[in-house]
Amino acid sequence: MKFKSYFLMGLSILMLLTVAGCSTNNSADNADQKSVNKTLVVKGHNFKGTHRGNNTAKDPDYKYSMYFGKDGNFVQDIISSKGFAGRFTEKGTYTIAKNGDITMNIDSVTEERFASDSALRTKQAPLSIVQRQGNSLNAAEDHAIKIENKQTYLLGTVNQVKLYSTDKQTVNYKEHYQTEIKKYDKKYTKLSGRGFMSPATEMTPNGIAFKGNKFIWKYGAPNTDVPTSGLDQGAQKAILVGTYKVENNKLTLFVDESTNLYCGTVVQLGENRYSKYYSSKVTPKVFVFSFTKNSTLSLISNYKNYTSEDMLDYGTVNGTPNYSEWSKSEFLKTFNSSMKKGQGKSSVDEGTDSNTRDSSSKVESVFPSANDFADWVTNYYRDKGDYATDDDPGFHVLNASSNVTVAVRKDENTIDDANMVYSLLFSLTSLNGDNETPDVGRIICISSDGKIYKGTAPMFDDELTSAYENYTK
Repeated sequence: MKFKSYFLMGLSILMLLTVAGCSTNNSADNADQKSVNKTLVVKGHNFKGTHRGNNTAKDPDYKYSMYFGKDGNFVQDIISSKGFAGRFTEKGTYTIAKNGDITMNIDSVTEERFASDSALRTKQAPLSIVQRQGNSLNAAEDHAIKIENKQTYLLGTVNQVKLYSTDKQTVNYKEHYQTEIKKYDKKYTKLSGRGFMSPATEMTPNGIAFKGNKFIWKYGAPNTDVPTSGLDQGAQKAILVGTYKVENNKLTLFVDESTNLYCGTVVQLGENRYSKYYSSKVTPKVFVFSFTKNSTLSLISNYKNYTSEDMLDYGTVNGTPNYSEWSKSEFLKTFNSSMKKGQGKSSVDEGTDSNTRDSSSKVESVFPSANDFADWVTNYYRDKGDYATDDDPGFHVLNASSNVTVAVRKDENTIDDANMVYSLLFSLTSLNGDNETPDVGRIICISSDGKIYKGTAPMFDDELTSAYENYTK
């Protein structure tokens, strides 16, 4: 009987140990699971967070929403209010480090601006919508963005915003852009795919082509400042690109970029030649047209160097303004580089060319070489004592060239390429000082008629020209 009692007692102890062992293993498994639960699953999940600003444009409120796809791509949607009514939708790629931290790189951004927080909240059309990608990304977008994994939430390093996992889906980048651009187009852009052109045939072509909310304007108009040559009239041309809106029977062009405004005769400009030009820096940034019921554009803005005859709607007729064709074949830099200073084959005046050679010979008879001209200028300033002393020649020539074209400034807004017999690059940096870096772009040049120009953007120098005239006598 005792044996039986001992057997039953041993069996009971064994069962207790087994149960205790199972209980211990379950506790360990639960602890491991809790540890796993603390580590956020990022791939294939959505996150949201809020930044409270101080109600200014520099620090508004931001609502963040982002989705990390399983394929390594992300979408981030940032809604701004209370200081700046806007929305920034971004897409790009991301990587996850061993510690769970995330590095994001933006590929494309859609920026929207709204009339008010209410307009944004009620999903009205934005005032403007711009898409940036590649080289057009701004400094705040074109760099790696770090997000720290805090196990229970993600921490954005920009505004220290806490991002929590959510079941609410972030917008699809492409679908969101298409939805917003349709809203914008419906309210503001009624001209997409259409082309407008002035009917005058005796001048350089003048027309505007539209696509979406963008335009290309191949501008052409008369120019009375350029002398006519027989039937060949003065004209001017340029190319302007940007965005636009149509509202209250008015078309407003917002210029993002433009070429220089080139002036010459119709024949000259047709040969990609010009007699003078105005820098793109002085191109107006906004043009306003009236948009009449008979689809005619009439320029309302009043600018001295930009005028326009009425432009008629030519739709998509072959040979008329077409955005897709122009954007492929006509670029601002290509246009600028194709324009050359000169009369062109159709307008060459042999007598003028002969006189120019005679005038150049006169300058060369005074200064046989560019170095001779350099020596004269150096001695002039040394004797004058403005920039140099015998011990420390602050004025010194860095380079002397012959027969060069220099862009000289005729007035505050006009730059004109001119042929120069000699051109000097000079410095005012002390040769005896510690700074050995020369000045950049300081020029003195002399034209065939004996006029001397000076400066970083050389202007006519009456004092040096008078000194040259006295020297020749």
